[in-house]
Amino acid sequence: MSSGERFVAGALGTLLASTGIYVAIFGEVPAAWRYLAATVLVSLGANAIYGALRNKRPWVSKIGPLP
Repeated sequence: MSSGERFVAGALGTLLASTGIYVAIFGEVPAAWRYLAATVLVSLGANAIYGALRNKRPWVSKIGPLP
């Protein structure tokens, strides 16, 4: 991964993890769905941040036709 890709992956990871934390705290759905969604978002975000730091492809890059 180039340094630009690493930066974008890290920024996307931060966004996903932050959104997951927000959903866990302020979600307006039943607790089970809220925590499930938060777990998925935080996991994807943490993996993207880890991938950016370790120069590995994150799980998010393997979903669909993303570059």
